[in-house]
Amino acid sequence: MRNLSYIELKEEYINFFEAKNHAEIPSAPLVPEDDASVLFVNAGMFPLVPFLKGEKHPLGNRLTNSQRCIRTGDIDEVGDTSHCTAFDMLGNWSLNDYFKKEAMIGLILIKYMLLFLKERMEYQRMKYQLMLGKTYLKNMIFKLK
Repeated sequence: MRNLSYIELKEEYINFFEAKNHAEIPSAPLVPEDDASVLFVNAGMFPLVPFLKGEKHPLGNRLTNSQRCIRTGDIDEVGDTSHCTAFDMLGNWSLNDYFKKEAMIGLILIKYMLLFLKERMEYQRMKYQLMLGKTYLKNMIFKLK
């Protein structure tokens, strides 16, 4: 696996999806503007909520972003090797653009994520979990070929 800095990883991710016809959208402020539903932005999809509900996005239907987030639900766990409060969530989004059959099972997005991990990050093995709602369908380790 390649050893990248925080900035390099974000750039690789954004560049990868831009090459797949996704437009980069800017990170929204950590304190939401005109939205009292949360105190802090806590997910990469937060700035896309109006567009996921049907509004047209000015940059198109395929988007990618690096969204700064804050989570406090597990604040007592922060400081160990796997929990943090502030982080950037990387995302790639399709706003009703992929074919319905592919979108239903997420094949395009999964394919792009696997390609990113293989081509840009040089992963040889990875663990993944596939979920349907709250049910885990798969939990396995496989080799990327």
